[in-house]
Amino acid sequence: MLNVIITFDYEIFFGKNNASEEDILFKPSYDLMELLEKYNLSGTFFADVLSVEAYRRSNQSNDYPSRFEHQIKSMVRQGHDVQLHIHPHWVTARFNLKTEQWEIDPKTYRIHSFIDDDRYGITADEIISSSIEYLRGTLKSVDNEYECYAYRAGGYCIQPEEKLFMLLEKNGIEIDSSVCIGKKLHSKAHFFDYDKEYSDINWRVSSDIVELPIGSARNSLVKRLIPGTGFQYLKKEPAKGEGIAGTTSSTQGKFKRLLNYNKSKREFGLEFMHYKQMMFGLKEYYKRYNCTSEDRYVAVICHPKSMDRISMANLEAFIRQIIGNKEWIRFATLKEMRKGIKEGTIKV
Repeated sequence: MLNVIITFDYEIFFGKNNASEEDILFKPSYDLMELLEKYNLSGTFFADVLSVEAYRRSNQSNDYPSRFEHQIKSMVRQGHDVQLHIHPHWVTARFNLKTEQWEIDPKTYRIHSFIDDDRYGITADEIISSSIEYLRGTLKSVDNEYECYAYRAGGYCIQPEEKLFMLLEKNGIEIDSSVCIGKKLHSKAHFFDYDKEYSDINWRVSSDIVELPIGSARNSLVKRLIPGTGFQYLKKEPAKGEGIAGTTSSTQGKFKRLLNYNKSKREFGLEFMHYKQMMFGLKEYYKRYNCTSEDRYVAVICHPKSMDRISMANLEAFIRQIIGNKEWIRFATLKEMRKGIKEGTIKV
């Protein structure tokens, strides 16, 4: 069986935010929780915890920290999982009171900037341990058995991974969900390259950590031109914010990107990929990774900040598709995957 885990990167925009935190993050997240409840589904919210401390030390009058904590508690009460998502640029971020925007340094976007380097007054180990302690301290009040055992790197950036995984292991992380199969990006802030064939869909990235990758589907220029195939881009409403200027696009030129379009892949992003294309990609995974005889797990990803009416309808259609194909695919939770690893029913 192919098991699909719905995951969310719970964060605001890192460039310009064109709306309030309520409209960007909190309301869309409640809408997503309501939709999941309608179908009796549980998701995993990877919470960008360092943003809370950044807001606390800024001089703006804002209830973001309390709203953030209230919402992640609500998630746990409703049966969702809240796990660790670290965007370390918040350590050096400063809020400009004149522009009312955050000023982000791309040099600290990757946590690797804090490994073996204390120039910023805090190490990667301290960032990880304090972030985990924040989640534990906040969520044990609503679930005494809460554990922080999973991690997703900001911007998928875990490479080079050896030293980072050593720190994650040290702090009790058992599952990583940072690899986005088929994706690669080099920019002023990002560095990751997962454009290779993987022999399995779940594997041990270290002695103690197992990978839950974010899946992807192949692009097709021909299918994109044919209506009804699902390979067209969703006609989204205007975005409520922007990424860090100059860091979110590939360094390749437009002509080269067009030539490589059919070779490239798009992650299973619920806010922008048509549900038909996702189902196409999931069917490929089912066949490729021997899911007829073994349980394998793959993540789909969503950013509440990027959800609108169109993508919410797309997500609901995707949910119905999975529910309607029970013979080969189903929804699962990260907790189920963790239990299977511990009991040895998931071979990694």
